[in-house]
Amino acid sequence: MKLIVIEQSELSDIIENTVRRVISATSSKPIVKPKSDTLSIDDLVDLTGYKKNTLYRLVHDRKIPYRKPLHGGRKLVFLRSEIEEWLKGRKPQSTAEFIDQMEEELLQRHKRK
Repeated sequence: MKLIVIEQSELSDIIENTVRRVISATSSKPIVKPKSDTLSIDDLVDLTGYKKNTLYRLVHDRKIPYRKPLHGGRKLVFLRSEIEEWLKGRKPQSTAEFIDQMEEELLQRHKRK
């Protein structure tokens, strides 16, 4: 066994650096799951904030895009891209956008005649 002699300031620096490394290595970084192209009903609950019952009702009413396996299983599968588009929905037009659209349609009708 060897005896190592160090000064108090050196020991303090060693301890401080060790503690900093441990804290930075175990910092509370959120664990992020890789984004998958397919989502389960539980993933959809996390993504949308809706309750399972609400999502099942939307599936039943065919108001949300979903998939079922070809083998006829009961598990529902949702495609992330379709759900993101569904969540974005149709943006309501502002009055100015509505007027611009109507003017464009009138102009197109007038050109046809």
